[in-house]
Amino acid sequence: MFFTNGFFIAGVLMFAEYLLCTKLKSPLWGGILPILIFIGSTYVFASGIIPLEPRNLLPFLILNILFFGDWATGRDKYKKIQQAELEKMRAKDIN
Repeated sequence: MFFTNGFFIAGVLMFAEYLLCTKLKSPLWGGILPILIFIGSTYVFASGIIPLEPRNLLPFLILNILFFGDWATGRDKYKKIQQAELEKMRAKDIN
């Protein structure tokens, strides 16, 4: 049950991250979730809530890498969408 809830929450957050990265002009909006997750991960280990051990660190590293990677991928997709729209407008201007 614990893992099911965790995967559901992560899925919802990744979907929100995808929408923020690909639909909004400013890259900062898409960076909100990865930065908050990084700050939360740092707080959890710095405060001692979870001991800083390799077996505890690995899930947090994977989570941070996934969200920062999703941010970068979303921004690349946003740029491709914008470029496609520009090409479409140029094609209409030529005709």
